[in-house]
Amino acid sequence: MSSNRTGVRRALSTRTKIIFEERLLSVMGPAEAVFLQKIINLDDSPGAVRDGKGYILCTTNFLNNAYWPERTQNYLIRRLTLRGVLTARRAVWPGHGTRPFRWVRVDYGVLESVLKENKSTNDDKQYQDVMTRTYGRLSSNPTDYLEKKEHCPVPKAEPDRGEVMFDSVAPPCPTTTKIPYKEEDLARAERLKEIVKSRMTCGWRRAAWARHMALLREQVGGVRIDLALDWYAANVGKGYTPVAYCAGSFRKKFPNVEAAMARDQKRNPVVEVSPEADRIAKRLKALGWPKGAGEGLATPVQISIDNVADLKERLVRWMNDSLWRRDSAAVRFAAKLLNGELRDPAHVVEVWFKRVHQNISGWGGWSGRLDGFILRHDHHDFTADMRQLASKWAGSKHGPALWDSLVKELYK
Repeated sequence: MSSNRTGVRRALSTRTKIIFEERLLSVMGPAEAVFLQKIINLDDSPGAVRDGKGYILCTTNFLNNAYWPERTQNYLIRRLTLRGVLTARRAVWPGHGTRPFRWVRVDYGVLESVLKENKSTNDDKQYQDVMTRTYGRLSSNPTDYLEKKEHCPVPKAEPDRGEVMFDSVAPPCPTTTKIPYKEEDLARAERLKEIVKSRMTCGWRRAAWARHMALLREQVGGVRIDLALDWYAANVGKGYTPVAYCAGSFRKKFPNVEAAMARDQKRNPVVEVSPEADRIAKRLKALGWPKGAGEGLATPVQISIDNVADLKERLVRWMNDSLWRRDSAAVRFAAKLLNGELRDPAHVVEVWFKRVHQNISGWGGWSGRLDGFILRHDHHDFTADMRQLASKWAGSKHGPALWDSLVKELYK
C-alpha cells in the first residue's frame, strides 16, 4: 500500500459487484468513481510496476482487459486529471524497449482534501455498492456506468443492507409511468434497441424506452426521429457520432444527433450525378489523383455545376430586376459574366478541378477529401478569380469592390 495513503481504502470487488467508497460519489460521477477505484486497487496490488516516483504502470491493454475501452480510458483520465486527483504521463519501461508506456499516480493528499470538503452526511456508510444487473442477467462491464444520467435520482438505500444499487446498462431518465405511448413509439424504441445491440449489450426496458420516444415525438415529430434513426444506424460507433445507448439518452442528445447528421450530410452529400458530370469526372480521374480521390470526383463535380448554374440564375433574375439601371457598372459586368466566363457551368467546373489537381499533386499532407474544393460563390479561390477579372474590366481600384457588391446583392 502506498505510504502517502491517508484514508482512502481499497475497494472490494467480485464478479457481480464493485464496492467502492461512497465519499467518491460526492465529488464525481459513478463512472469516474469506479475507474479511479480501479487505479487505487492497482496501486495497492503487490504486483504493480512502480518507477520510484509514485507512478505505477497502467497500460491501455491492462484496462482494456478490464472492459475499459481506450477512448473511455482517455476521457476519464482527462476528467480525473482536471480534478487534480490523478496525474498521467508517458515514459519508457526499463527493459522493454524504447516504446513509451502510460504511468499514472493518484494524489491521495488532494483526493482526501477534496473528500473532506465534500463530506458525506452519512459517515456510517463507508462504501457504495454498485450492482451490475440487467434484469435477470449479470454484467461485469464497468463502462456500463457511463450511461448513468446525472439527473437520475439515486434509489433509496435498502434499510437492512445500507447499499445503493445502480442498474448496469444505461438506466433511463426518470419519467412518469402515466405517459401514454403508441405503437409507432414502441416500434422506434425497438429499432433503437437493435441499433444499440449491434455495438453492445443494452438494458432493454420496453415501456420506458417507448415513453421516451413518445416524449420525443411530441417535441420534434415522428419524421425527424425516423430520419435521425436512419442516420444513427449507419453511423453509430463512428467518430463524432453522439453516444446514445438508451432511449433516454437518445432523447436528451437528439439535438446533437441532428447536428452531427447535418455535418455528415454537408461533408458527404447525396446527390444525383448527371451524365455530363459523370463524363467530366471520368476525364478528370484520368489525370491521376493522390490518395484515391479520383474515385469520388463525380459528387463534388455535380455539386459545383449546380452551384455555378445557381449563380447564373441569380445573375439573370437580378439583371431583370435592374433593367432601370442598365448603364450601371454592376449590370454591365454581370452581362459580361453571363456571356463569357460563366456561360458554360460544366466547362467552368472542369477547368476549376484541373487547377485543384495541380494544387494537391505535390501536397503530402492533404487529407484526401474533396469537399473543401467544391466550387461555391464564396470559395476564397473563386472570389480571388472574380475580383481579378473585375479588376481587369473596371480597374484595380474599383474591381474588387464591384464583385463584392454584386455578390452581396445576389445572396442577400
